[in-house]
Amino acid sequence: MEKSKVCLQTKQMTVKNLIVSEEESLFRSGIPVSKPFLDFLKSCEANANIKNDPALPKRLYVSRTPFRLRGAFAGEAYLDKFMENNGFDIFRPEAYPLIEQLKRYKSAEQIVFAEGAAVHVMELVGSVDANVYLLQRKKNSQRVFKQVLEPRTVNTAYFSDVHELPSLFQHQNLKIVTQGSALSIPDIDKMAHFLQQELRLDGFDKEMFAGQIVSDVINYYRHYHSAVWADETIRPRLSLYKEKVTHIAEKLLVQTDAIKSLVEFGHSSD
Repeated sequence: MEKSKVCLQTKQMTVKNLIVSEEESLFRSGIPVSKPFLDFLKSCEANANIKNDPALPKRLYVSRTPFRLRGAFAGEAYLDKFMENNGFDIFRPEAYPLIEQLKRYKSAEQIVFAEGAAVHVMELVGSVDANVYLLQRKKNSQRVFKQVLEPRTVNTAYFSDVHELPSLFQHQNLKIVTQGSALSIPDIDKMAHFLQQELRLDGFDKEMFAGQIVSDVINYYRHYHSAVWADETIRPRLSLYKEKVTHIAEKLLVQTDAIKSLVEFGHSSD
């Protein structure tokens, strides 16, 4: 088929026949996408008028703060404010149509992602003229997302110094705990170092970040406590969560006053 006949469909429609092309983005496979496939995506961008818009922000922080109870890293609300104070546009892609999301990414020079589903939207672009940074919430995420990001970006960097807590979210239909909805605790010192070294951002307040971490960790526990306690099969996860919190707070984080209160939470009884 001639490329001129290819239409990027953005609305619901019914078709008589549907031809599905060979899949190239094989998630978790480690197999890079081919140049012909990236070229095809670039032609789709051109057909949909997805291009660099000088009026759009050049620095994006793709935030996940609305989903802090369904898979996030603790303390991100502070990071939102810090990034905004340093000239980043705080972008919540779930509030925008897909085409607008792609235009934002095509127009940016720096994109910082809080790891989540938004990163997968990058699989729809052929390339972006941007340096991309991924703030992970799982240690193995670089292995998963490098095949998505690296073929399409100028440079990539990954922050992986996070410590994952046990998930307390139970999928009601499947009756299982989904680890993808877990909360992670970043290493405070290493986060500050990463932002300074990779993004040249100074003024990171470790105490304020630690305070937000404590708030998020406790609120996550309280939000799910009743439902988890009511199910004997997963009730032990409550004590496991607190044990993990204590271990991280005592051994792996800078000892601020806020983190000391997190240790107290870990040792507290319900």
